[in-house]
Amino acid sequence: MSSARINDRMPQFEISAKHYLKTALKEAASDFIKEAKRTVPRNKSHLQQSIRLGSPISDGIRIISDERYSAFQEYGGDSNRRVRRYTSPGTGKHFFKNAGKNAKARLPYLLKKHGSRARV
Repeated sequence: MSSARINDRMPQFEISAKHYLKTALKEAASDFIKEAKRTVPRNKSHLQQSIRLGSPISDGIRIISDERYSAFQEYGGDSNRRVRRYTSPGTGKHFFKNAGKNAKARLPYLLKKHGSRARV
């Protein structure tokens, strides 16, 4: 009678898969930042320069802008005022939201690209 030996490599595969998942998320975050910087309203580019990768969180990646008025520009104003004219053509409100939509649409491709490299 022959005996079969089982070699459990799931722990190594899990480590490899997590690594490539993080790589895919970092690439998506990089795409997000490039898109947001391209479409952010800019006058003196302070807001554009403040968009950066934040500290990692348990279930994803945080992208932040340090400028106090970034939310005002993102939403096109607040309850008392609104932005009437953006200074640069091709820019406008919802630059974070639109960059996020584009990065989210590209994420399945990135997961497939990086996930297929997960090996034991």
